Amino acid sequence: MKYSLFALSLLACCAAVSHAADLGNVAFIGDSITHGVQNGSYRFDFWKILADNGTDHRFVGVNSGNYNFSGSLTYKGQTFNNVHSAGSSWRTYQTSGDYMNNGHKNGMGPNTLPAGGYINNWLGISDSRTYDKVPGGTLSQGQYLNGSGAVTNYTGKTMTGNDTPDTFFIMLGTNDMYSDGLLKNGYETTFNSLKNIVEAGRQANPNANFVILSMPSIASKAGTETGNVVTPEYNSYVQSRLGELQDASGNSNVSYADINKGITTSTGYLHTGMCLADKVHPNEQGNLIIAGNLAKAMGLTQRTAGLERKEAGQLASQVNLTTKTPVITTTKPDGSISLAVFTANNPAAYSVSASGTGLVFAKANAAAASSISSMWQAGTQFTVSLSLKMAAKGDLNNYFTVWLGNGVANDGFLKVYEDRIEWGYTGSTVLYVADMTTDFSNLTISYLDGSSGAAAGYYVWLGDQLIGEAKTTGGVSGKTNRLLLGAFTSGQACYGEMAFVSFDTLHAYAPIPEPATAVLGLAGCFVFCLRRRRVV
Repeated sequence: MKYSLFALSLLACCAAVSHAADLGNVAFIGDSITHGVQNGSYRFDFWKILADNGTDHRFVGVNSGNYNFSGSLTYKGQTFNNVHSAGSSWRTYQTSGDYMNNGHKNGMGPNTLPAGGYINNWLGISDSRTYDKVPGGTLSQGQYLNGSGAVTNYTGKTMTGNDTPDTFFIMLGTNDMYSDGLLKNGYETTFNSLKNIVEAGRQANPNANFVILSMPSIASKAGTETGNVVTPEYNSYVQSRLGELQDASGNSNVSYADINKGITTSTGYLHTGMCLADKVHPNEQGNLIIAGNLAKAMGLTQRTAGLERKEAGQLASQVNLTTKTPVITTTKPDGSISLAVFTANNPAAYSVSASGTGLVFAKANAAAASSISSMWQAGTQFTVSLSLKMAAKGDLNNYFTVWLGNGVANDGFLKVYEDRIEWGYTGSTVLYVADMTTDFSNLTISYLDGSSGAAAGYYVWLGDQLIGEAKTTGGVSGKTNRLLLGAFTSGQACYGEMAFVSFDTLHAYAPIPEPATAVLGLAGCFVFCLRRRRVV
């Protein structure tokens, strides 16, 4: 999609949406992916979205912290309230309090779910623990046998009274399917447990909203079936039965969020650049994308990194791409207009598009790199926006370069491939996984000096979704004042069309919400503003 002025017209209403949307008390229910392994989890990145947009919220839960992580979780002078109801190896049936009579452990002991409790305990619906199969026999329903042999009730942390959740985010199923081997035979069992969790939340707060997050893809092979084939099938199964999770009056207070977009390959596996070495748990980059997907599914506007939003067509410098030596029209601080041109590098390897308003890059030979470049006088902050579509060559080495710097920090280096976006020239990291050949994608790269409250570094947006945060060196040496678009080296394959370029050498901006997101934002505002809050 190319840049549209319709997005600009929706800026004001979308900003209002973010502030008007009220999530109230927020409960995250899940397993180790929600808990967070070796990082702050996607919850931390989602919280930063709420903080950027002033969305009212308060996190509640029976657990806290992350696994094997003790780093700082602060943003713009605020400290993350790291509470949740998630933990390592938690199953859907355990969390719901369902007993598995087919040999699978219920796992409700002190070393699994908090103090042996489950959703009804956490929400104050019952203080009786679920019954469990234990060595020496099975206890009756509502009782629990602890290590000393005594029958006890739940006395752990709860989400009751002023902590009763208004919004539930539920991500469960990975351990059910892959650790317990339920897979296709366990779809209905797992869904029914999911349904019980929703019903418990509704009993605690009849006006609560529920967001079911898709079961995350994994990159490893696990369970009795090889590969990751079960993940998309189970997610489709849940979506097909989502209507069964609505309340008795048919209120649509249950929605579904696909969090796998941008982190999985075309074959459905979690991209290894998005996860830890175990190929199951998302890394920091994977969590960033998951959080953005969740916000998009809810109709919330995306991250701003503390910056003012601005339409690409309103940036100070606009580039005319009707010739192979594009002309830059720049508005100076004094209001006058100046003209400059890009340097054409190997212009024989690219041409003006059929529409006459873009450039088509097609490497003619390996003797010289095909690109356009400009040496600019950038300030301590700057913004570059462009619209790009890669050619479908089936070439894994085909990529488009955005090389840029402000002369202060190490240069940034973005690579757009046919199937992904990466940051860095050498030792690059994957930012997003997608087919970049089907339509034009809008990209914004801003350099922040830290004055907005967000960490200094390069920030990258795909559309309005932040996909790169506080990136540092791009893997190229030096601190140049440079903008180069196209091929970086003579041997680089570079096939694709650039349809729009603009920039501002003095200011960092975040992109405004794209039209589809803006419309979702209005819908999200309608749902959350009309939903009555709990009565305590």
